[in-house]
Amino acid sequence: MSGSIEKSANSVARSIEGRKNVRMGEIATGKRKLGGAESAVASKLTSTTRSLAAATSNAQRALSFGQIADGALSKLAEEIIRIKELAVAASSDTFDATDRAKAQAEVATRLSTVDDVIVGTTRFGDSKLLDGTGGTASDGKFKFQIAEKAGDEIELDLSAKFDATTLGVNIVDVSTYDNAQTAIGLCDTALGLINDGRAAAGAFLAGIESTISVNQVKAENLEGALSVLEEVDFGDAMPEVAALNFQSQAAQAMISKGMENRQNLLGLLR
Repeated sequence: MSGSIEKSANSVARSIEGRKNVRMGEIATGKRKLGGAESAVASKLTSTTRSLAAATSNAQRALSFGQIADGALSKLAEEIIRIKELAVAASSDTFDATDRAKAQAEVATRLSTVDDVIVGTTRFGDSKLLDGTGGTASDGKFKFQIAEKAGDEIELDLSAKFDATTLGVNIVDVSTYDNAQTAIGLCDTALGLINDGRAAAGAFLAGIESTISVNQVKAENLEGALSVLEEVDFGDAMPEVAALNFQSQAAQAMISKGMENRQNLLGLLR
């Protein structure tokens, strides 16, 4: 074997061995070695996937946030409904002054619950939800990033305050027939405001639940695309490694034969 042929054979052997090592490494890790363009695509897919996961986590926390707000508004409605019930009962002369005084005492307790317990303690983290002061701008409007692109956000508007004074029930008095009649109307107005808040919370929750479902489908598709790009197809890789092994053995045999022939020639020349 001439020197140039031997060099060529060695070069081929090294090339085959390099390709085999790459494939063996891919099989060991389960990941393909990507080229420049493929690496750029994989990086973009990875970035999108991770950003989407963070946004979905935001959405799941936002779902809990909305459920807390809706639950508090439901409890608030229960208190006002009971106050209205007392007002209706006091609007009848089957209630005497003593009965109306007891009803008024319960009204006072329930109004205290509205302000001190429900509005005063309904929070998510450090943010109060029902006093109109929460959110980034302290205006009762809460924003949540729920997908991977800038501006993919949803807002829960709780800017309406839900304390007894804002609802107009702080002046409810059922100690007389006429006052109890007025109280019924005040309670109806308050319940309308609360129902508006619950409608906003309900729409928000529906939007969040839909977004989480969409994000999960998007994440599955992104992970599938990344898997196709990155993961080794063992059905292709294993036969290729076997073929490379055969080629490597053939190249080594050629080199060995060339060296043997050269040694024989040198022996004849001695």
